[in-house]
Amino acid sequence: EGKKKKKKKKPKKKKTKTIKVMKEQKKVHKETLVIDEYYTSKIAPYSKTIMKESIDKLAELAAQDKIRHDLEEAKNALESKVYSIKNYVTEHEEELDQISTAEQREELVALASSTEEWLYDDGYDAEKEAFVSKLAELEAPAEAMFFRLAELTKRPAAVQKCKERLEKMRALMTKWETTMEQVTEEERADVFEKIEKIEKWLEEKLDEQSKLEKWDQPAFKSSEVAPQSKSLELLVTRLSKKPKPKVEKKNETETEAVAGEGEGEGEENLDDKEEAG
Repeated sequence: EGKKKKKKKKPKKKKTKTIKVMKEQKKVHKETLVIDEYYTSKIAPYSKTIMKESIDKLAELAAQDKIRHDLEEAKNALESKVYSIKNYVTEHEEELDQISTAEQREELVALASSTEEWLYDDGYDAEKEAFVSKLAELEAPAEAMFFRLAELTKRPAAVQKCKERLEKMRALMTKWETTMEQVTEEERADVFEKIEKIEKWLEEKLDEQSKLEKWDQPAFKSSEVAPQSKSLELLVTRLSKKPKPKVEKKNETETEAVAGEGEGEGEENLDDKEEAG
């Protein structure tokens, strides 16, 4: 115990020596080489001039193909319309009789037949513009006749639907008088006024239509009916979302105070009655 403890020797640090080495520098030498081109085969590659000529030629061929395609398309469209009109008039003569005369139908079929003859005669070598013009000439009377036939059922259906919507909105305004107090009387009156205005428009158009001959163009189209009530429907929808007026709630303290005062007054009145008795 009396002996002193030996101190531990610290390990000696190894000495390092740094040696600098010069990096080897590389030099790049560039030199432009001249190459002589020569071909061993009989076919030489395209030059820029030949390449441009080829591209231009391909573009020209593509343009010619498009012209031929458009020409055939115009010719087929005219031919298809000719057969379509002749078949439709023959198969729907009874329905077409409601909106056209026999003379009008005969004229239309005759026009289709003359167009068919032109197709295989003078029109054989005709240009695209000629086929387009002939198609427009044939479509004008045909589409007018077929449109009148379609409107024969579409127009009354559109009118009936519009009347039902107007009647529904009128009934709604009457109902809101008691169920939607937030909608004012002026607002409901405005809706009623707009309903009457649309109904008047319908009456005038139906009166005009009743005075026309069956082959005349309609006084109005079925597509014109629905837009008449569109803005009114939006107005009614907006009114239906109008919030109810907020009811102010009294504080509980104020309610209790009012109730207490009422009770006191009741007791006093009761005592007065007993004394009087």
